[in-house]
Amino acid sequence: MNPSLAESIGVNTNNLLISQPNSTENLFSMIDTLTRNKSITVVVVDSVSSSEIRKKYTRTFLDGKSDQVTCGGNALPFYAAVRMKLFKKALLKSRDKLLVLGSV
Repeated sequence: MNPSLAESIGVNTNNLLISQPNSTENLFSMIDTLTRNKSITVVVVDSVSSSEIRKKYTRTFLDGKSDQVTCGGNALPFYAAVRMKLFKKALLKSRDKLLVLGSV
């Protein structure tokens, strides 16, 4: 993650926890602990498909509501309250200052 870029689009990096767990199981364990303790209010996971599964096998899950395939096995739909798919559409600038990254 680039902290300068995050700050330029309005992210308060002083209140941001960044973690890079070494496996998908550790990722979900950490999320479970933090949310049960109400230590955090929002969790964003980037690149679930690049997280290593400890058992070294890969499965895909199709939830039936969408034609999109989600990597990460059967666990992800149980942990994800909101899942967003973002695409870069446009940059909104004012006098060479980036205001917002538009998405669809």
